[in-house]
Amino acid sequence: EAYSRTREGSGTYRPSRKGEQHVVVVLCSRGPANQFASMVAGFLDEIHHSAHKDWPNVVFFSPRQWDQDGKSGHSFYDFLRERGFPKAARHRVWFIIGEISSNKDLNRAGVGSSALTFLIPDTNTLTPDKDDESNIFTALVIRGNFPDSRLRLMLLRPQSKELALQSGIEMSRCFSLREMKAH
Repeated sequence: EAYSRTREGSGTYRPSRKGEQHVVVVLCSRGPANQFASMVAGFLDEIHHSAHKDWPNVVFFSPRQWDQDGKSGHSFYDFLRERGFPKAARHRVWFIIGEISSNKDLNRAGVGSSALTFLIPDTNTLTPDKDDESNIFTALVIRGNFPDSRLRLMLLRPQSKELALQSGIEMSRCFSLREMKAH
């Protein structure tokens, strides 16, 4: 149980072996993190595909618990088991809860040493403009705390890219989900 707690929510990302690479996926949402279930499963299917030689560790960082409302009664690791992820893959995945604007919490998630940090919005939001603004702010916080971090910011609306650019985020670091759907 202690092992599970350190890897799900309250813990700190620590690689099993020195020099192991990891990526951080920041789930930018005001609701329970389990609303990202299909995206998380797809992301892990791709990154832990058997065609890849070296799997990086993956840290999901969220401001909310996986099952915020307690309705499903499932933890993040229950979700991984139910989706059929093998034990070897599950041991390379962390779920950490923290404040997105907290340097201490971002350090717990290993953002400063990550090979790549993704910021993923809630694609079902009713307020895409507000969420894009909030996620741009989060990207700026990460960039301010970790200037050398490799960052990818997913925005919901194409016009938000202009705001991101004006805020100092490079064009190559952000993309719009709706723009991708149009192509």
